[in-house]
Amino acid sequence: MSLQLLGMGVIGIRLFDRILTAEARQPDELADQIVAEIHDYLPVASPLEKEILFLLVRDTHDILSRYFCSVESLAVRRQVASVIGEMAVRARRLAGHRTH
Repeated sequence: MSLQLLGMGVIGIRLFDRILTAEARQPDELADQIVAEIHDYLPVASPLEKEILFLLVRDTHDILSRYFCSVESLAVRRQVASVIGEMAVRARRLAGHRTH
């Protein structure tokens, strides 16, 4: 669900916007856009956010190319946002375990 992505705060909103509006037809093109947005945000990210975002960057290309053939339709873009949101939740859990 996209709410998980939006629940990340500023970076979640920026990622959601980029996912919905980026000029991309193929999953790898959209993954490049997502990774670029994350890289743009890194200078202001907290240490915990940086760890979460690293985990997202690491897996984004693989997940999108594995589960999507095309990312041209709005419905597919919403699915991508949901998948990235779920990945963020899992990354947050992993990052949280490492800090304890």
